[in-house]
Amino acid sequence: LIANNTEELAEELKRQINEEKSSKNLENIKKNVDKLKETTRKKLTKLNTKLVQEEKKKYNNIEKIIKECKDPVLLNSEMFNEIYRLIESIDKKIIGHE
Repeated sequence: LIANNTEELAEELKRQINEEKSSKNLENIKKNVDKLKETTRKKLTKLNTKLVQEEKKKYNNIEKIIKECKDPVLLNSEMFNEIYRLIESIDKKIIGHE
């Protein structure tokens, strides 16, 4: 279930952001966002195109936040909360269409 995946992934992202704060860690965060994006994409393929476009925009926002963060130490709780909010929003949309 993506709900579990999302929650676990968000917790993992939070842990990574709080613990390591290294450039390697930022790569891990990017990988986890990519993993979640792939899982979401698979779930969304059965849904209408408009919904897929909406969710794509949210992921683009997540990626933009990470990309603009040159220094992982700056990937602070505010940025994490924004990423988490977007992930939760995507998750609710998917659960609503299952």
